Amino acid sequence: MRTPAPPAGRGSGPGGYLPISDYGIIGNLRTAALVGRNGSIDWCCFPPYLDSPSVFAAILDAGRGGRFSVSVAGGGSGDQDYIEDTNVLVTRFATDAGSLR
Repeated sequence: MRTPAPPAGRGSGPGGYLPISDYGIIGNLRTAALVGRNGSIDWCCFPPYLDSPSVFAAILDAGRGGRFSVSVAGGGSGDQDYIEDTNVLVTRFATDAGSLR
């Protein structure tokens, strides 16, 4: 079992960054995004095409890079898995009150 992810917008490593192992990738063959176990999209290039400028780049600069995050009240832990034989990333949050998938 993995350790709980820090709340969205904060990382557990030096300088507030998540370890690279705490990210999953989503994309559609034209663009891609890195999604942290804490529900934060910390890197995404857009408009479509991987050589486009990044819209979110908190993975490079936690203070000024920008991010989009989804989390639960109370900060609960996060866990990620890919659905078997797919590239569909599922992020789950758990709190004392319940869980969200």
